[in-house]
Amino acid sequence: MSRDTNRASGILILLCFVVGLIAGCENPNRRVVRERVVVHESAAPAQGSGMTTTGPTTSVAPVSTGPVNRVEIEEDAEYFYDDLVPYGQWIDVPDYGPCWQPYNVPPDWRPYTVGYWSYTDDVGWLWVSDEPFGWCCFHYGRWAFVTGFGWCWVPGREWAGAWVVWRYGGGYVGWAPLPPARRGWAEVVEIVDPPFWAFIFVEERYVGDRRLREHIEPVTRNVTLINVTKNVTRYEVVNGRYVNHGVDVRTIERRIGRPIPRVRVTDVASPRQVGVRGDEVMIHRPQIPARRPAAERAAPRFVQENRPVPTAAELEARRRAIDAYHQTLLAQMREQQLRELQQVPSGPAREQLLAHQQLERQAFDLQRRNEIQAVPVHPVPVHPMVMRRR
Repeated sequence: MSRDTNRASGILILLCFVVGLIAGCENPNRRVVRERVVVHESAAPAQGSGMTTTGPTTSVAPVSTGPVNRVEIEEDAEYFYDDLVPYGQWIDVPDYGPCWQPYNVPPDWRPYTVGYWSYTDDVGWLWVSDEPFGWCCFHYGRWAFVTGFGWCWVPGREWAGAWVVWRYGGGYVGWAPLPPARRGWAEVVEIVDPPFWAFIFVEERYVGDRRLREHIEPVTRNVTLINVTKNVTRYEVVNGRYVNHGVDVRTIERRIGRPIPRVRVTDVASPRQVGVRGDEVMIHRPQIPARRPAAERAAPRFVQENRPVPTAAELEARRRAIDAYHQTLLAQMREQQLRELQQVPSGPAREQLLAHQQLERQAFDLQRRNEIQAVPVHPVPVHPMVMRRR
């Protein structure tokens, strides 16, 4: 059996058994959420390239094929609607229903990039957002990258310090938004192949840095960094709340030679009070009304609403901005790859490096195509607005 086969088998075993059973036995109120890792084969940038985006292209747990519960999403969207209207638009996404997108984000924007990580003893890793909608959209619901739409926030009512997939290894920490949970998986963290460009990687020494955004690795390196890290996602339910363990904080502390500061979490009554004061983080966890029985639910309060259609000039400006962003990425990737080649002598190591660099270029082309496709070519209402009060 080859070394690559052994490595793939080892990763597969690790993915199957990422379960914190010991912690779940210490306290009857502690229940470990068993992580069902589902890895789907992705469309490779080039046929026969052998590229994978999150590890082995083998399903290691039963695949949930049922749809998300659109009725529940509509109910949750109704609750959060008013709070998010000032910061973005509600759109009707075919696979999910009413979803939300922030206004005027730059081409390089991804969920969980504008802010930093703090560690707490009661909720684990906590994402402290610098965005006005962060109190909601990085702690409730999930994010999905939808072809033709881009990043969409899918409403949900379970609160956590963050809903992310974690990867760790080779001196790097990475995370990406967890996809929306499908029907029947309410108590399970299901990971279904987040796109490789969704991951954010930093060197492990920066994971607790408040200037985190300055240290994010170029997205063109994601394919390589995914291959040198492993999935360490782990959530736990304690007294009815989800705790985000993810990458082990003690391991990080040993590796970087200093402690990660612990912060205290304080609940506040309004999103306007959210913020940071010393070692205290104020968060807003409203009391969301219980779901109504199906028989008592009123007709959906979401109707399509006529909104101005983007002009051809506005669409062209958006496409130019995306193109400029990718030109910058391309230049950075070429410069970095040249530096790498100058440091590696000829032989097997150089051949392996060239293969990795080829995958990075292919992944870059795929990412660029997907992001360009999210912007319509013609000024037609392909993104209908939703939710007008009846």
